[in-house]
Amino acid sequence: MRTALERRGVAVVVVPGEVFLAESSAGWKVRPVLKTESVLRPDDRSLTAAADVLNQSSRVTILAGAGCAGAHGELVKIAAALKAPVVHALRGKEFVEYDNPYDVGMTGLIGFSSGYRAMEHCDALLMLGTDFPYRAFYPEGVPVIQVDIRGEQIGRRVPVEVALVGTVRDTIDALLPLLAMKNDSEHLDRMTTHYRRARARLDRLATEGSGGLIHPRDHGQRTAAGYRRTGEPARTSGGGAVWRWRARHVAR
Repeated sequence: MRTALERRGVAVVVVPGEVFLAESSAGWKVRPVLKTESVLRPDDRSLTAAADVLNQSSRVTILAGAGCAGAHGELVKIAAALKAPVVHALRGKEFVEYDNPYDVGMTGLIGFSSGYRAMEHCDALLMLGTDFPYRAFYPEGVPVIQVDIRGEQIGRRVPVEVALVGTVRDTIDALLPLLAMKNDSEHLDRMTTHYRRARARLDRLATEGSGGLIHPRDHGQRTAAGYRRTGEPARTSGGGAVWRWRARHVAR
């Protein structure tokens, strides 16, 4: 159970049947297994190296994944400081996309054209808590900074200029004071404009039906609207095309 909590995974506890029938010894105390809360950030030298790359770049793009869980506020802060569009991987969608004016959609096989273009046109890529596997979607010839709590995961998908081992939240908190606030938002403005166009095209596809029939994509639109209106969870299931529509149309 400790391993599952610390590594955010699963645990299997196997208890023989006779143990449940046995008497416990006197004085036995139940002790809960709780996750530890630690501050985990890179060393100062690595942070300075990352800040140098980001400060020298004018078109930074952020690729954010599931490691951004619990760091939404910090993610938005660093995107604001860098004037950087935020592309999210599918597993990072629920932690990145909501209430994020810098988000420009997904990239990858079921992503948005805006997400792909934001990475294609960057001159530095900041990866936050993601092990995004599709190499064809990475930019070529630009410095990459990767933040991950699992050091062994860094550099598996793309050559990395600066490796930062730590949580996304603690690393951003330590990195922000070293960054020069950028004023040029041309790259961000282009990509958010592209995202709005791509988003509008997808929304139109979800509402185009014939003969009074509901287009299957509209299911994602309706469940997303219901969630935002009521705050109640909207659950869908399935695979293939259904999952693709859900990933693109359900905003949280």
